Amino acid sequence: MPMLDSQVMPFGKYKGTRLSSVPADYLKWIWDTFDHAVTGNLAIIDYIRRNQDRLKEENEKNNSRGSDEG
Repeated sequence: MPMLDSQVMPFGKYKGTRLSSVPADYLKWIWDTFDHAVTGNLAIIDYIRRNQDRLKEENEKNNSRGSDEG
């Protein structure tokens, strides 16, 4: 069963946080870091895969906001 935005992050720094509130850059880090074939929690990988467009947009918005400040 796929994970939903209303469910909580099952591990890591944001364990217990609703997935919709976990920062996109953290989910991107999981995507880039974890070996998708052997990770113990394929559900989070599937969640990230299904939400890639939204997460990419959020990441770009956060990155541009950071560059505007400096």
